[in-house]
Order: sequence, then C-alpha cells, then structure tokens
Amino acid sequence: MSRYSQPAKQSIRILQGYANGNGDRYSRLRWRLLLSYLAVMLATFGISGLATYGLFLKSLHRGMDDRLSVLADGAAHSLTDVQKQWLTQVMRKRVDPTQLAPTLPIDNDGDLDISWQNMRSPRQRIEWFDKRSQLLATSGRTFDFVPLQPDRPSAHNNQLYSLTRSIYKNINGQKMLQGYIRVSESVEVLEGELSYLRWVLGLGGIVGLGLTGLGSIWLTQQSLQPIQRNLQQLQQFTVDASHELRSPLTAVKIEVDGLRSDLADLLPVNRHRVEVISKGIEQIRYLVEDLLLLTRLDVNLGSQERQLIAIDEILEDLLELLESQAQNRQITLNSKLLSHAHVNGDRTQLPRLFRNLLDNALKYTPSGGNITVTMDRVKGAVNVKIIDTGVGIAEEHLPLVFDRFWQADIDGADDRGGLGLGLAIAQSIARSHQGEIRVDSQLDRGSCFHVKLPLA
Repeated sequence: MSRYSQPAKQSIRILQGYANGNGDRYSRLRWRLLLSYLAVMLATFGISGLATYGLFLKSLHRGMDDRLSVLADGAAHSLTDVQKQWLTQVMRKRVDPTQLAPTLPIDNDGDLDISWQNMRSPRQRIEWFDKRSQLLATSGRTFDFVPLQPDRPSAHNNQLYSLTRSIYKNINGQKMLQGYIRVSESVEVLEGELSYLRWVLGLGGIVGLGLTGLGSIWLTQQSLQPIQRNLQQLQQFTVDASHELRSPLTAVKIEVDGLRSDLADLLPVNRHRVEVISKGIEQIRYLVEDLLLLTRLDVNLGSQERQLIAIDEILEDLLELLESQAQNRQITLNSKLLSHAHVNGDRTQLPRLFRNLLDNALKYTPSGGNITVTMDRVKGAVNVKIIDTGVGIAEEHLPLVFDRFWQADIDGADDRGGLGLGLAIAQSIARSHQGEIRVDSQLDRGSCFHVKLPLA
C-alpha cells in the first residue's frame, strides 16, 4: 500500500511535473521516440525489401516458365520422330536399350526437321522419354541425369529448373500416353541476378537505415523542442516561485515565533493553533528549500565548487549527530568505515545526501532495530552501504522510492510528516557527483541503500 503526501504537496508536484523529473525522464522520452522512429522505418524497409525481392523472384520464375513452356511445346511435336530414330539406332547398332540415350544435335539439318532447333540458349536441355519413363534422347547442355518424375510437372534444385510435359496421342478417339518431354534450364543466371539483387537491397538498406537514423535524430529533436521549452519554463517558474515564497514565509515565521514566545498569555486552544501554524510554516519552508535545491540540481545550477572531501569524516559526523536520536528510539548505530576515502565533491551537498539516507533509515526502523554503515572500495570508487533492519519496501514499490513526493505508507513506520523529497534529493546529489544510488529491500527484513561515488 502506498500514498502520496498531502494535497498541498500534490499541487506543487503538479506544477513541477516534468520540470523536476531530472534529466532522466526527458532522456528516456527522447530515446523512446528515437527507437520508435527507427523501429517503424526498419520495419518499413524490411517489408519493402522482402516484397521487392519476392516480386522479382516471382518475375524471374515466370520468365523461366514461359521460356521452358515454349521450348517444351516445340519439342513435343518431335517425340514420335525421336522414338522412331531411337528404335532404328537400337535395331541397326544392336545397342542395349537400357544404355544411355543418344545426344541429338541442336542444329539438325539431316533427316529430321524438328523444332528443338529453336533452342538457342546454351543453358537449356531437352530430354525425350517414352511412356515407361525411359530416356530416349537428349539435346542441349549436359547435366547430371535426374530420374523422371511424371507426377512432378516442375522441379527446382541447386542446378536446374525443370518442366515436364506428358504427351498424348489421339488413337481412335482416345487419348493414349505417348511419352514425356522434360526441358530444363540452368539456374546460374537466375541465382546471379538474385545475388545481385540481395547485394543491392542490402547495401541500399544500410544506406537507407543510416539516413533514417539521422532523420530520426532530427525528428526526435524537433518533436521534443516544445517539451524542452516547457520544462525550462517550469524549472524557471519553480526557481522564481521558491525565491518569492521565501520572504513572506520568513515574515510569517517571525510573527509566529513571536506568538510562541507569548504562549502563556494565550488560551489553550489558541496555543494549539499557534503550534499547528508553526509546524505548517516549517514544513512549507523545508518544501520550498528542497524544491529549489532539486531544480538547481536539475539544471546544473548547484555549486560547481569541488573540494577534496573525506567520506568517512562526513559519515562519522552524521553518526555522532544522530546518536542521541537513535538512543531515544532504542536503535543501535553501527559503522565500519574506511579511512582516506576522498572524493571531489560539494561540502554542503554530500552531507545532505547521507543525512537524508540515515533519516530515512531511522524513520522506518522500529525500536530495538539496527542501522549499519559500511564502506568499501571497488574499481576506483567508494561504495557506502546504509543497512537497516526496518520494515522494508515491497518489491513493486522499489522503482518508486526515488520519485518525488512519493512515500510508503507502512504500518510500524515513524510517521513524522515527511515531504517525500529526501530520497529524490539524495539521488540528484549522487548523480551530480557522477555517482549512483540504488536500493535492495525485503518486507519485514530491512533495506540496504548503496551509494557509489568515484574516488578522487
């Protein structure tokens, strides 16, 4: 179960909107738009390329079918003459009919006036078969012999594209099977054309994808310009509003503090009202200061002064400062710190980062619990862990813990009216120092916040 803070804080959150989304939300939006453009264009290029390739392949096959059909029609009229010639050769030469069939010349000007003379391409081949599928004669290019399959009118392998025709003869009004004609053509040229087409489509696709990528970047920038202007305006509004609110808040706070000094002269009901007003003003003052800090971090207006800072000294000071508060709540503070762990950072922001994390641990750790702070070095960075034995965070809430104005409503937590900005500020400070922060947690087991900062 989760909740957001009070309506006043929600209204300011609406004003903030994307303005206080750090650069991450804007960056994620930019990448989503860019990847969406690229995905759409890539799908368009892919479908167009496949369609072009398919149409071209179909056109090549249709052209080959037409050529082979014409050749088969011409050769079909000569089947009877081929059968007679084959039978004559077998009888004259006493050749075994099961032996290889004779090869007939393409340009035949002898006894037979047959139409396979029209076969001019050296890539083509004609085969005549009798009705028992026995090869009678061949003409044209020589290929490896493939047994006839009358039930397959066309066939395609790595070498040939073949077309088979059944030839019938009308005898006494009945169609009688006379034999078969099989015409074939090498697919070398077809494969060469397809290979060239694939190369052209691939090269064109790479060039097109590159141009699309550049166009997508430009379109993304154009699409995000209005959003970026609105973000800048909202950020500027937040800065201006925070500055303008400081003065009246200070004036009201001075008056309320004056009333608090004279509480003895007030009725009990009015004393309570003054205390409520004082707490409300203090909460609004913290909220304004936090919003101003977040906005400055968002637009990189935070302090640019970097000093050599010892992280162990910051943590020791904070632990000493919070010791009495932890004792009052019967919480044990433990530490295992490293010496000489220095980073280049802001002397006011880094203590704020770790103070927010420790305050969060104290808030969600019940009496009798433990909070442990450890440090270790890892690959040129210092890793600080703040481990508590508190109520923990549900797994579905882990992605929300660094969202602004979000708070977990957990039974057993010390509800002291937080604003829901502490962890967001900690994350912004860590990122402004080229570091990172993450959390591991389990319900009823506790949480562990990891802060990783580059060593000086």
